[in-house]
Amino acid sequence: MEQTFKFLFYLAIIIAVLIVIGLFLLFLKLILMFQPEVSILGLTIY
Repeated sequence: MEQTFKFLFYLAIIIAVLIVIGLFLLFLKLILMFQPEVSILGLTIY
């Protein structure tokens, strides 16, 4: 029972992280549509 719970817990964390990364990339794409370049944490993305 505990093994199943741990598995589901880690799966949920991985899915949440992927969703956050996906939203971040989508947000970045939207910004790039309106601006030629974006600077995040010192990284310049064209």
